[in-house]
Amino acid sequence: MDNARSRINMTSYRKIKRLKTLLPTLRERKRYLLIKIICEEKLDYKEIEREFWNSILNTFGKLSFLLSFKIIKDTFDEKEKTIIVKCNHMSKHFVYFALGKINEINNKKCILKLLKVSGSIKKVRRINFYK
Repeated sequence: MDNARSRINMTSYRKIKRLKTLLPTLRERKRYLLIKIICEEKLDYKEIEREFWNSILNTFGKLSFLLSFKIIKDTFDEKEKTIIVKCNHMSKHFVYFALGKINEINNKKCILKLLKVSGSIKKVRRINFYK
């Protein structure tokens, strides 16, 4: 009886079709932006993220939620004060514009400078390592 059940389970398992992957022309192209934060005082990741989202919401309103981008939390370097933002190739100009509008983070004067835009996170991390 157990062998019959296992055979039925295995045959039904083999019949499950996998989802087809998207063609490269249909995939959303990603861009990674390496951003240097020039500030005299120490900053926290939460402060940077909050100010970044506030700037985007104030600049573009609810349209910004339609654009796909996010700050990659693991890439924030407190020593170098760099962070990597992931977005699609259509919204990179919106993100860059919103970053230019940020003058202070949590009442601390700051400047955000774009160091590198790349399609691969490896290249951005390599640039971040050498600088």
